[in-house]
Amino acid sequence: MLVLTLRDARQKMSRSRPWTFRLEYHAVNAHKFYLICTGRGRNEPVEVYYGRVGNRPTILVKSWDYVEKTVPAKEAKGYHYVKTGFVRVRQATLDAFSPAPTPSGSPFRPPHKQAPGPSATLSPQLPPKPASPPSGPYAQIVTVAPTGAGVWHALNSSGGKVLTLSKDGVRDLMAQYPNIQVAGL
Repeated sequence: MLVLTLRDARQKMSRSRPWTFRLEYHAVNAHKFYLICTGRGRNEPVEVYYGRVGNRPTILVKSWDYVEKTVPAKEAKGYHYVKTGFVRVRQATLDAFSPAPTPSGSPFRPPHKQAPGPSATLSPQLPPKPASPPSGPYAQIVTVAPTGAGVWHALNSSGGKVLTLSKDGVRDLMAQYPNIQVAGL
């Protein structure tokens, strides 16, 4: 995991390399994030994930110009860069903006438009989902509920506590077992 900045993203983009950076804002009653990632360069769509930390993000598909205007404004409001892993742009976004041949055979790029619906995960930084069903105590979990102070309880069908998890633990659990419901989102 790295801390990339807008300047780093510009350099990677100039070499047609993918990049991801994350900004966070911490205040007494707010803990927000702003994650930006792209495919490979200036002409690729940019996905912007934002929202409250621990909640499902809102996802926008924008251009590099949007990033150039928005990030300095976020920095001025007190957002700061934090470590984040690389986040690959969703395939649906790439498909929506990939060049398609015209009847004459020349490629064109469709105008920017909103990509299909938001991801159904807690965070865009998730590993791939395994094919195997849950086993052991994980097979009992039907819902995950926040209890406050960054602590979550994994509950069985009768509401009994199976596990106590951190926010990262919930992300990992949801990545592996997407059928588990998350309360409070």
